[in-house]
Amino acid sequence: DQKKPVSAGNTLTERQQKYGSAAYRPWTKDLDEELKSMYYRGTRIKEIAAHFNRSQGAILARVAKLGLDEL
Repeated sequence: DQKKPVSAGNTLTERQQKYGSAAYRPWTKDLDEELKSMYYRGTRIKEIAAHFNRSQGAILARVAKLGLDEL
């Protein structure tokens, strides 16, 4: 049973370095509530991303998953 070689940039650590240290970590209920609060206050996505140390794409995906963009 041979392991496949890992491509450059595909390890969790490399992705976290590229996208932020919180990248690929699960969202908790508390983080979701904090995100909702910031989103409802009108905080810019760029600022929310910096706050959570995640990419803007990750924030937008979570906003969509939580249905916040449907309000």
